[in-house]
Amino acid sequence: MHRVLTMWRRDSPEWAVLDALPALVAILDRQGRIVATNSAWERAARARSGAHIGVGADYVAACRNADGDAYAAAALDGLQAMLEGRLSSIEVAYPCPAYEDDDAWFLLQARPVTIGGEPLLVVVHSDISAFRRGLTLQTARDERARQSEAREVERLAIGRLGGPARTPVTQRAFGLAQLATAEPRIAEELRAMYREAFRRALESRVYKVSSDEREVLRALAERLVFLQAAARDVVDLHQHVLVELVSGATDEDAHASYEEGRVLLVALMGEVMTGYRARAAAGAWLAPDQGSGAEPR
Repeated sequence: MHRVLTMWRRDSPEWAVLDALPALVAILDRQGRIVATNSAWERAARARSGAHIGVGADYVAACRNADGDAYAAAALDGLQAMLEGRLSSIEVAYPCPAYEDDDAWFLLQARPVTIGGEPLLVVVHSDISAFRRGLTLQTARDERARQSEAREVERLAIGRLGGPARTPVTQRAFGLAQLATAEPRIAEELRAMYREAFRRALESRVYKVSSDEREVLRALAERLVFLQAAARDVVDLHQHVLVELVSGATDEDAHASYEEGRVLLVALMGEVMTGYRARAAAGAWLAPDQGSGAEPR
């Protein structure tokens, strides 16, 4: 029997303190063997059938035998450094799914201690599962807040991309804002086309298939050019459909819509500019009050 066990009886004040701790505590000698454990350690060891590591066991060897376990390797390196006097303490957080639930995490801490003139190591395993879960939730909340802030910045940037808001005169002459009131059917058709482009883009993202949203964007751009849409009109269309898509969506779906929306907006802007250049080169431009007024289908 090790001197620690003869010096500290189970009914002694020292053992009472160790047994009152919820953490798993073991005392190692300078060879890395366990010379004493508290009640929490013993209960955990009994609960893990086939994995009993108690008094007399070589704790350092147990860490060494955990092949492929990066956490055990980190603990082994730290314990060996402490036994050799190169470190004064170590801390290693590690997952322990076989403990009480699949989400369990523990923090291993080791410190040197002298008992009865003999140098020893105290090894403590503390359950930090609740802390880790709280940290995960907080990280998720922080990420949602960051994404929300990024979306607001993006919304403002897209608004600036579209230029200043139209005056009532220019809205009556060219703007799509008036189109929603004057010709709600046409306005809804434009939005439906952009929704379809969004759907195809998101389908490509999720299922890794080619959905050719460019075809829809080209057809939409042709109608926008005929209506003499400006950058502000394209931005307004984009924002209207995007708001529809993200309203009530999960964070993951909203994030995907924002990411794909950036690409779609730039692509639609490019198609519209290409359409304007083609009409200008062909001399096919008509003012809003010229021609038959028939919209291309």
